Amino acid sequence: MKNLFFIFSLISLLMFSQNPWIDLYYPFLNSAYLQQNKMKSVLLVRVDPAINHQERIEKFEVDQKGNIVAYMNITTQEKRFFHYNSINGLLEKQIYYQTNQIDTFYYQVDVKTKKIRELLFQPTPMGFEYQLIEYFYSFVGMLTDIKKTSGITPTKFNLNEIPDNLKYSSCFVLHENGFIAKVTENEQITLTMYQGYIKSMEIRRRDFSEIWNFEYDVLTKKLVLIDILAEGRPFKIYVTYETW
Repeated sequence: MKNLFFIFSLISLLMFSQNPWIDLYYPFLNSAYLQQNKMKSVLLVRVDPAINHQERIEKFEVDQKGNIVAYMNITTQEKRFFHYNSINGLLEKQIYYQTNQIDTFYYQVDVKTKKIRELLFQPTPMGFEYQLIEYFYSFVGMLTDIKKTSGITPTKFNLNEIPDNLKYSSCFVLHENGFIAKVTENEQITLTMYQGYIKSMEIRRRDFSEIWNFEYDVLTKKLVLIDILAEGRPFKIYVTYETW
């Protein structure tokens, strides 16, 4: 059986339908994998086996091109909606809802250079604070670098008006079998691959850390279970799918 990594890589090369939020936090749900397996929705149910309690339920809705168009944390009511260009299918916007907070992330995808820019504005007394992130990918759609910059601007600007003199700092390190991404000052993600599959992820947030280990179906190679060790406590995420 051919390694699915090469199949996914070929699809990514042809489509370049990357979504940076998914690529960082849920890389096991990349668009190539979802399209190849004709996924319509994915449900992640996190369970505390010690008390048999469903701690968190997350649902992803997927279009027929393999793009995640909606995310909902059913437990916390966090929602994210992703908008794609109707002509070329590239990511354009993400709208995030949490309680009374609404944020809009804008994207600019350069297929030729395999770079995605992400722009977010937050209002301040002096105008707007902006955060600009550049995600760099290999020709097969794997993250190779992340660079960030931020500042204050009196008015909003669009992604075609970014000054050339901005100073960026990298928050990404490639290692032999994956990467380390310092997403924020208090958040770091370490991903490890093995034979083309995601083997594990370590997520550190301030003084808290979790290690996710991934289990795949022997025949279909689909992800079916994630074993988590969170500060010594075991949890499980059960993965179920609805197909087109």
